[in-house]
This record gives sequence, C-alpha cells and structure tokens, in this order.
Amino acid sequence: MRGKKAIIGSRASALALIQSESAAAALREFFPEISFEIVKVTTKGDRILDKSLLKIEGKGLFTKELEDKLLSGEIDAAVHSLKDAQTVLPQGLVIAAYLKRESPFDVLALKKPIASLKDLPDNAIIATGSSRRKAQSLKINARFRVVDLRGNIETRLKKFKNSEADAAIFAKAALNRLGIKLDYFYEFSEEEFIPAAGQGALAVEIREDDSDAWEIFSKLNDETTESEVLAERAFLKALGGGCKTPIAAFARNRGGKISLIGGVFAPDGSRWVIKRTEGDNRAPKE
Repeated sequence: MRGKKAIIGSRASALALIQSESAAAALREFFPEISFEIVKVTTKGDRILDKSLLKIEGKGLFTKELEDKLLSGEIDAAVHSLKDAQTVLPQGLVIAAYLKRESPFDVLALKKPIASLKDLPDNAIIATGSSRRKAQSLKINARFRVVDLRGNIETRLKKFKNSEADAAIFAKAALNRLGIKLDYFYEFSEEEFIPAAGQGALAVEIREDDSDAWEIFSKLNDETTESEVLAERAFLKALGGGCKTPIAAFARNRGGKISLIGGVFAPDGSRWVIKRTEGDNRAPKE
C-alpha cells in the first residue's frame, strides 16, 4: 500500500477491466478516502493466441505476470477470474476476497435456435479453446467436431460468426458482465455440462504480509461464494487439475450443507466419472 493509494493489477481485456473496475467501485464505497488505480498487465495466455492452451507450456498462463508484479511490490492487489487462478498460489501470496459470484454456467452460442441438444446434427462443429468444454461436448455426442477458438470474448464471438462452426461455448458470467446479448443460445444445466471450478467468481490476490491490503480488500469477500469455490478448488487440487485438464466442479451452499458435483473426463469424451457429494458448509474443503 502507498498511503492513501492502492494499485490494482488487471489483465487488459475489456472483460478483465470491467471486473477489476467493479471491485474498485465497491472498494471506493467502503474507503472513499483511498484512491484505487487500475494497471493493465498482459499475460502469456493473452499474448499467445495462435496455439491451443494445451500446447502452451507453463502454469498460470493468465496470472503469472500479475503475480510477479504483486511479489515485486509494483501492484498491491490483482483481480482474477477465479477459474484462471492456480489451486496452489506462489509462496507469499493469498486470496483476500472472493467476490459475489455471477452465473457459473456455460452457454452454447448458436447461429439458429434449438429446443434441445438433440437438435444439433451429428456432424455439428463446436468451437471452444477449453479442454473441459471439448471433453464434455464430445461426451454429449462423439460425432461432434470440436475446433479450437482462442482470444477474448469479443474476438471469439467475431471468429465464431465468421466461421463454419455451428456453435461456440462461452461462460454466461462473461457475457453478462460485458452486456452481450446472443441472438440464439442454449444455456446448459449443471447436469448437462458441469462448470469449471470457480467459474463466474472473481478473486482478489494480495501479498500475505500486507496487513493494510488485507484489511481493505477482504471487505469484498462474499462468504457464500467463498464456501462454494473453496469446495470446488479443493476437488480440483486433490486431482492435480488445472486449466489444461478436463476436470469440472460445481458446488452449492444451501441449508447448512455444501453439495458438490464433480466430473473427470477423457479428453475425447469417451470416458468419464461424475459423482455428487455433500458436507458441512463450515468445512467446504473437507
């Protein structure tokens, strides 16, 4: 912290900046005397758009550069889409807050309306850059042809509209935050298409020894979201998964209980294990 000024690091995409500004706006309500400045940071995952995520080496493809600036003291906090954050953070860094979650679900963008997934032909082309989405698409129909789609939301939508693909998969939360209305879409249920761990949630990462930052940024924490995403990320961590692995998890905190549905998929969708479990919401990781 720099007296009455706090610097927040953000990826440079329109979506990331909206997310970071929403956090800053909430903080200004709590701390009107503090100036919150947002600094744009380009990550490795943002720079390399001509390769599938599976082919890019390294971890923290969308977080490492932000975390490096945190550790060096160039920024005081970083706002991440939680599904991008590693389950094991670099030494010296912690999550100070999990912001209230937007929709966790995936949406199938379409070029013409459908009533159900059965309306898609066997040879339908599905566009996505996610291994989890690819595996679950092929689980639905092994005859689908899944093609890679990279870039920010606006770029992916444009590529999809100008491509031969019949459908493309997006996070509903991202579309909502950007105010994008699709002409035709199909929203998946959790049973049809399990979300990524932490999807729809934002996390604020700070230095562990920065007590001033903790006091300020922890004000944004939503306890219901925290319990749900801690359960999901514990599942992901236990299986050694990351953004390149076809693993999915979604938890709900209701009536004193955490219920979780988790799935592990073969990359080609040919095999999978899906289970449900339930536990005490006071111990979501366990």
